[in-house]
Amino acid sequence: MSTGLDRITKDPGLQNYWIFRIIAAIIDGIILYIPVWILQSFFLTWMMFGWYGWFGWMVLPLLLGVLEIAYFVFFEATNGASIGKMVLGFKVTTLDGQKPTMDKALIRNISKIYWLLLLLDFVLGLLTPGDPYQKYTDRMAGTRVVRTGPVQIPRPSSYPPPPPPPSYGPPPPPPSVTYCSNCGAPLTPGVAYCSRCGRKVS
Repeated sequence: MSTGLDRITKDPGLQNYWIFRIIAAIIDGIILYIPVWILQSFFLTWMMFGWYGWFGWMVLPLLLGVLEIAYFVFFEATNGASIGKMVLGFKVTTLDGQKPTMDKALIRNISKIYWLLLLLDFVLGLLTPGDPYQKYTDRMAGTRVVRTGPVQIPRPSSYPPPPPPPSYGPPPPPPSVTYCSNCGAPLTPGVAYCSRCGRKVS
């Protein structure tokens, strides 16, 4: 029986699937960075100035792993996907298409307690026979991650037409010009005498 490793070298669809899964994991990692940074800052100070510093070096990775598991279990059991998966259009379901329960979400994420176990989880999923779209813990939990498509941004089906240009009305008529009956020169409105011949305007 072929393994996921055999298929991933030949199937572009499977390659794209795991590329987008990695991008989703990076997004989740960025979201988790702030609380992780706070914990690291606290424990580094504790380890530097306390005689029990060796204990901190042992506890810190465990606390970070527990925080990561809690994040994924909460979002996958309540929303069906972590934030990173939602952004990329992924959804965690059971094999019959239902939202995973809390225990199933915990089983599929238990390897996130330590990065080496998570890497082993992915490698075993590809090296052993079965669905190449599943991690090994997905097979244990009876879950899978399906892609429903990227998040769609609502857009109007048609844009409204631009408003008509403002109407300024017809231009005003040009002023009427009168001429001197004696010399034919144009007369300035309101004057009593022609400026050329001096005749009184009637």
